[in-house]
Amino acid sequence: MANMRLIPEPNYKRDVNKILEHFRVGYKDLYNYLISALILDPNNPSIKEEIYILRRIEARLGELEKMIQGDIKESLTDSFINGQAYHLASIGAYASLSEAVKNIASSSFKVNKIEALISDTYDDLLFATQNTSRHLKKLVRDTVGKSIQYGALREDGRRTIGKIIEAELSSKGLSKSLKEQGFVGIIDKAGRKWQLSNYSDMVVRTKLVQAHTEGLRYEAQESGYDLAIISTHNADDSCGKYEGMIISLNGGTKGYPTYEQVKATGEIFHPNCRHIVHSFRDVEFLPKSVREKDEQARGYFENRN
Repeated sequence: MANMRLIPEPNYKRDVNKILEHFRVGYKDLYNYLISALILDPNNPSIKEEIYILRRIEARLGELEKMIQGDIKESLTDSFINGQAYHLASIGAYASLSEAVKNIASSSFKVNKIEALISDTYDDLLFATQNTSRHLKKLVRDTVGKSIQYGALREDGRRTIGKIIEAELSSKGLSKSLKEQGFVGIIDKAGRKWQLSNYSDMVVRTKLVQAHTEGLRYEAQESGYDLAIISTHNADDSCGKYEGMIISLNGGTKGYPTYEQVKATGEIFHPNCRHIVHSFRDVEFLPKSVREKDEQARGYFENRN
């Protein structure tokens, strides 16, 4: 493609893993602590130190939030800049991606956009950790209540119900409760429970791709080259219908759907979506096969519903 250079697509696996490692370590530490703190000793069913346990949950999740802040800022900033460089290298303004990165200028407007992305990402993760905190604290209170109930049942000789509580407060029973009820980041509109680790994975991956796209769109507006092609991954869901479609990144080119319009369908550029966009200079110089694929994708977009 004479006016479109296919730069290797960004890979944010290392950035994602770096941030998620904090969640994995924090999750494991808190999980192990709660199992040991809440497990019932049938021979000594003493009342748990509820307040201390609740404070430990709050402190550990607070530490986790602080640990991820720096990595989120660094990764999203790099992703935004990489998106800028990706655009400039794609339209041939620089010979390579690395050269483009070196020559990218800063501006207060760009910094504000990056800060908004960082704040948005952190808020999403904070919302999830706060939900997890609530779920864990409820589980602790319920567990302490069952421990008290167990002690009372023993005095009354009600062994059948006591055995049920023993099973619930055993290592196996607590492990199941923690996984199913405790480490829940969010419950979505469909009623599905997202564990904190899984939800965080989705948020981080999605926001890094979004930061890359926003950086590319920012630089497209600066350079004046507004058109881009949606990447192809042979997706088997609705995303696949948009692959190869030419879009206007910022609404600067009449006759083409904008990025925002396509995203608004909810069928592409959704959470966990792998698709990015490839910038180029002029439609006239695109191969016939590329233009035909665009027509097919645009036909789907215009005729949907």
